[in-house]
Amino acid sequence: KVALELGEEITAAPGSWVYARGNWKVKTHTIRGAFVARLFGRGTLFYNTFYAVDGKLELGFAPKLMGDVETVDLNGVCFVSDKAFLAIYGSVAFGISWMGLRGWFASRKFIWLSVSGEGTLWIASCGGILKMRSDEDLNVDTDDIVAVCSSHSRVKMDVKAFGGFLSKSFLLGGEGFYLTFPPDLDVYVQTRPLSTCARMRSAYAKSGKK
Repeated sequence: KVALELGEEITAAPGSWVYARGNWKVKTHTIRGAFVARLFGRGTLFYNTFYAVDGKLELGFAPKLMGDVETVDLNGVCFVSDKAFLAIYGSVAFGISWMGLRGWFASRKFIWLSVSGEGTLWIASCGGILKMRSDEDLNVDTDDIVAVCSSHSRVKMDVKAFGGFLSKSFLLGGEGFYLTFPPDLDVYVQTRPLSTCARMRSAYAKSGKK
């Protein structure tokens, strides 16, 4: 729930709006780099920006994922899995970033959302969200990355095999790959993989068969 004054605005993921109290208007737009993102199969390219028209405006948003919502104070850049993005507010630049194979291992996407500047970012998860500071090398399972925030313009991460390539642990241990992050990063981790949320949602989906 957010409260806006005249002239203020907030940008949110499509389908996340719940209610509005007060006079408001909305603009739907694409993000910077949307065409490139479409080539690589990114999901959502459209986002909604809500504006307070003539006084106080109260807005409510809720994520599609069945888990926590975390507030992130921006002071640099955050790279966010697109399904985890909920909303942003402030003097921020909002676009996409090419993350390469590391990004694909982390969220099965070559393209991640990038948010930079000063303001507030809201992210969502499947299950709970853990904020972990990489004071030393931090190792995280690839299915559990929500966002990575840095005071620098880039984020370095290495992909490694659980127990080493061709090891029994990697082939039979059920963990697969993981990411190693260097110091001085804030890494947001979810306690359940997205596949769990997908199975929970499908269990309640309406069947087309009668």
